[in-house]
Amino acid sequence: MQSRIEKRVNRGKKLLDLSSCRINDGDIPYIMRYLKDNPEITTLNVGFNGIGAEGAKALSANTTLTTLYVGYNDIGAEGAKNFVNALTNNTTLLSLTHSIVDERLKRKIEKILKRNQVKPWLDTLMHARLLAQARRSPDCPLGTLPLEIAALINDYVVGAHHCSFFLEHIEKRPTEEDFVSAQHMALS
Repeated sequence: MQSRIEKRVNRGKKLLDLSSCRINDGDIPYIMRYLKDNPEITTLNVGFNGIGAEGAKALSANTTLTTLYVGYNDIGAEGAKNFVNALTNNTTLLSLTHSIVDERLKRKIEKILKRNQVKPWLDTLMHARLLAQARRSPDCPLGTLPLEIAALINDYVVGAHHCSFFLEHIEKRPTEEDFVSAQHMALS
């Protein structure tokens, strides 16, 4: 299985494409081990195979994938339910292509993926708010932080998400309204 996996990796695209490879639940532990040993792989395509309920559940527990294609497998109704329940604890998956037909489960998947897409923004906003408050506090070592260093922190911590919340609010005390408006900005 290892050599079959190696032949299907596109490292430039961070993709492991195992679509139409006759994969079943017994192959999933090998794939999971490979993904664990190669966390730079963020996209997995296992569509058009024979993956069942247990394999799908195991795949949804992965914490390095951001994109997963599992459409056209043998997951079944109960497997789909187990798959969605396992996804509830997954905070890294941002995109999922599946062939689940139950409308309620589809909506649940959409909600989970939306949460995962928004969570990094909210975490970043919270960090920015804490850093801004710390910089203004004379009791905190960060309270004497020069503005140039604050700008570097913004670029490193906050800039990765294209958010200027930290620098916009570093000179004034952020209000709850500021934070709520920043959350709405992140959600739009």
